[in-house]
Amino acid sequence: MQTYDLAIAWCWEYDSDFVQQIDAECGRRKILSYLIHPHNLFETLQRMEKRELRFKIFFDRASDQEEAFDQLVAVMRDEGVKMIN
Repeated sequence: MQTYDLAIAWCWEYDSDFVQQIDAECGRRKILSYLIHPHNLFETLQRMEKRELRFKIFFDRASDQEEAFDQLVAVMRDEGVKMIN
């Protein structure tokens, strides 16, 4: 199982620069980050279900924009992941 410190879910085009800055800063600080966008949402959910992925903190920038991310929020909550919104 691969564990990431921070998962960031985003879908709004105007969040792109913000999310990329957070991701870059995580890299500088040796914090493992994982970006979840509509293009890898289904894959991420599948990998979590198979216990291939685990997250410590979840930053939700997407569920209030796209219903497709509601399932991800529920899974993160069920897994006891600390949530930021």
